[in-house]
Amino acid sequence: MRRWLCGMGFILVAWAAWLPLVQAQDEIFLLAHADTYLNVNTTNYATALHLRAYTWPSGKIANVPVLQWDLEGLPHSVTILHATLNLFLEDWRGALPYHIGANRIINSNPVLSLATGQTHDGTNPWTANNCCYNNVPLAQADLATQAHFLSVTDELGWKSWHVTTIFQFWIDNPDRNFGLLLTADRTSAVDNKRFFASSESYEDRRPNVTLGYEQTVTPAPPAVKTVTLTWQDNADNENGFYMERRLGAASDDTFTRRNTLAANQTAWSETILVADAFCYRLQAFNATGESGYSNSVCVSPPRSGIFARPSIVARPPVVARPPVP
Repeated sequence: MRRWLCGMGFILVAWAAWLPLVQAQDEIFLLAHADTYLNVNTTNYATALHLRAYTWPSGKIANVPVLQWDLEGLPHSVTILHATLNLFLEDWRGALPYHIGANRIINSNPVLSLATGQTHDGTNPWTANNCCYNNVPLAQADLATQAHFLSVTDELGWKSWHVTTIFQFWIDNPDRNFGLLLTADRTSAVDNKRFFASSESYEDRRPNVTLGYEQTVTPAPPAVKTVTLTWQDNADNENGFYMERRLGAASDDTFTRRNTLAANQTAWSETILVADAFCYRLQAFNATGESGYSNSVCVSPPRSGIFARPSIVARPPVVARPPVP
């Protein structure tokens, strides 16, 4: 007759797994938060019905539209797939084509209800330069070097600029979202112009951006945990082990077999819901029969997300059944 020693000290280890990242795509329509145009004077045009791009005198710009968007409602850390600026052309004169560039404003955040060709907030001047009539700065030294150009034809209606890089920059640097400026064609002759509907114009003609973006979502840890049971194998003649489990609140006679394990195995894991409470026990077997059960270990739902590791005292050795004649 050979002995079994199936006294098993269980050590409980638990952790929560993470779900993979999720890519979520969306497209939105954003009206301009504020707009105006700058002129070579000290007048503010925030309430004007048009955003004017105007060349005067020949080879110099005289009017430039300025627009701003509020992006606070967008999720952080998104990738802009496309951003299209849409302006409705209501009046034009002169040169064909008429090139208008969309530039990101730098250096200062203009207050469009106060800005003029001389100042960005009614008091503080734009960076000095000699671009325009009488050296009015007209924000021309406060623009990022990269521009998005469009040749604006004489056909009235919607005109569109692809401004994806500008909006991506603002998403990545929200504290530098100062708006964008449309520069008039400085190569055309005097009195050439393109006038667009402003935010004060007809509701269906107001400046807007269509914005497509992709968001990488890191979900919260799922409500699961991996329970790992370990034991010391003191038996020398087992063919394997039976792992049994019951609900934590049930009685011992409701244990059911969960898995059959190999001989000499000393650990086993499974993933369960955090809300579940289970108890486990182990039994060795060979050709002559089964041993008694080990002590049981119970796993309860955690209260704080930290799983307890109880210290378990093993039962004494169990003698195997004798061989069948």
